[in-house]
Amino acid sequence: VTCHSRFVAPPMPKYATEHNGVTLPPVCINETRNKKGKKRLHHVFVISDWGGVLPGHKGNVGKGAVNHLTPADHTPFGSHIRDRVENADEWAQHRVAKAMKLRAKKFDPDYYLQGGDAFYWGGIETQCGTPMHMHPNTGQTNQIFEEMYTGPGVDNKQWLGVLGNHDYGGWMYIGAWDQVVGYTWGGPGSTGRWMMPAQYWAVQVYYPDFIVDYYFMDTNNFDTMSE
Repeated sequence: VTCHSRFVAPPMPKYATEHNGVTLPPVCINETRNKKGKKRLHHVFVISDWGGVLPGHKGNVGKGAVNHLTPADHTPFGSHIRDRVENADEWAQHRVAKAMKLRAKKFDPDYYLQGGDAFYWGGIETQCGTPMHMHPNTGQTNQIFEEMYTGPGVDNKQWLGVLGNHDYGGWMYIGAWDQVVGYTWGGPGSTGRWMMPAQYWAVQVYYPDFIVDYYFMDTNNFDTMSE
């Protein structure tokens, strides 16, 4: 098997749907050993519904707004109703990132899997249909992803993922979800870690004594209605 040491995306498409169903070239993760000569265990970190809202963006304006990146606040409505914990809820993403950094330094994951909902409430705040190569600079990819998740075991590790309903725009699905896919090929502040070449895609990873088949599925169509 001809393998790559990192996940390799196909060429940048003209439209975000162009690579739907693509299978990336296989990746090989080689055996490594610790300082005592023992085989190092392999780790993969998984995270989902992990993003936040920048100051001045939808969900972080008006009453209750804060002057920093904060998670989307579900506490006032629906099945999530509860009292808001001041000075805790508003820092949830930062605290998760801090905990991840500590564990990543210890376990050194091979890569990360992310299940969507990176950009609340309504995805990248520009119009869907913006040409893929333009990479609108809303500040979201940089502050919500690049600057938030750093450190030993995090830096230079690729994040493989799919779109969540909020990445599509929330309840209206008109956000710039295509730009979330497009960030795979770079953008303002990109470190080259983002890997989402299509709405649904696959890749095979070879380890020394087993193989993992990853199928990244988009199930958001089950959450859509005609009106």
